[in-house]
Amino acid sequence: MTKGRRIVIGDVHGHYDGLMRLLMAIAPSADDQVYFLGDLIDRGPKSFQVVNFVRESGYRCLLGNHEQLLIDSFPTATSPPTPSMLGCTAADRPPFRATTSRKCC
Repeated sequence: MTKGRRIVIGDVHGHYDGLMRLLMAIAPSADDQVYFLGDLIDRGPKSFQVVNFVRESGYRCLLGNHEQLLIDSFPTATSPPTPSMLGCTAADRPPFRATTSRKCC
């Protein structure tokens, strides 16, 4: 059994500064497991920084509908973005495709 906490964070939407404040407040330790539930990107001003932080930190991440919308926006590209480019791995994809009834943009 794990000693640490299981920390689940969702819908960061490119708000890197807010994410950093949240992580400082909860102060994850090496014993904690941190998971991101997708939607790292879009809406906020620092999507790149959020994705880069999650990738470099080694945290697990599910592919959200905003990441899927980005991937889908390159239907004819020879090398569209992949889940791993967005901080997620194919194994982290949920068994269902997240959908939303409202437009993201």
